[in-house]
Amino acid sequence: MELKTLYEVLRSSWTIIGIVTFLAVVAWAFWPANKAEFEKRARIPFDER
Repeated sequence: MELKTLYEVLRSSWTIIGIVTFLAVVAWAFWPANKAEFEKRARIPFDER
């Protein structure tokens, strides 16, 4: 395996890993079970202490 080929494979792999990670974060953020916790945290600046 040439060095150039190895570079191209690694570059493609990082692209795929980045896309999968991004999609996982988006899925987690919009997962219905997380909605209540996110709404609770969004109200923190408005809570009186």
